[in-house]
Amino acid sequence: MTAAGDAPRFGRRGRPPARGRCARSPEAKKARYLQRGDRYFQKEQYREAILEYRNALRLDEKNPRAVRQLGLAHFQLAEIGQALRYLLKAQEQSPDDLDVRLKIGLIFHGIGKMDEARQEASSSWPRTRGT
Repeated sequence: MTAAGDAPRFGRRGRPPARGRCARSPEAKKARYLQRGDRYFQKEQYREAILEYRNALRLDEKNPRAVRQLGLAHFQLAEIGQALRYLLKAQEQSPDDLDVRLKIGLIFHGIGKMDEARQEASSSWPRTRGT
């Protein structure tokens, strides 16, 4: 018979805790946060999505997907200041993202910055050869 202190320890699922697995690594956590954020975003649960994307940014403060999606989620909630903050960062990271540029242009238009709105609109239009 073994003493109580010698008994094997088991995890939540009745198995010994995994050793050496990456389930709790920062990369795995970040991927989980991003997946949950995307799921909430698709369901138009923008507040919940924002929480998940912020969690991802805590692990990787420059993650382009989290930055972009935070901007778009804040935009959908009409939180213009926050939306613009993240969308401008997303634009720096991905200058050719037309959706981000369009949202920035709409925000500038809405707050009366017409020159900036025109600049974003003109850079959002597809370019054709010879023009």
